[in-house]
Amino acid sequence: MKVVITLEFLEPFSDITGQSRIRLGLEGSMSLKELCTYLSEKYGGEFSDRLIKRGRLAEGMMVLVNGKGVNNLDGLRTPINPGARIVFMRTLSGG
Repeated sequence: MKVVITLEFLEPFSDITGQSRIRLGLEGSMSLKELCTYLSEKYGGEFSDRLIKRGRLAEGMMVLVNGKGVNNLDGLRTPINPGARIVFMRTLSGG
């Protein structure tokens, strides 16, 4: 079954992908880690190099799945379900 998801890329990921939003149809379900591997193959190793360090999200980076931070879900094992909206971004800090 084809899984359709929406991906949004904020900086630095929009610079890497050259896009701010895409819809992606994938075969079957997958974890966030599997999605990141797919995106790394599609856009080059810089994508995963920026996002993942030592098997975890890199410091200063955030991924939201349906509006929730994956660190509050199941990290890189978070399942990606049909219709999901995933946002790749830097963490925001105020001052």
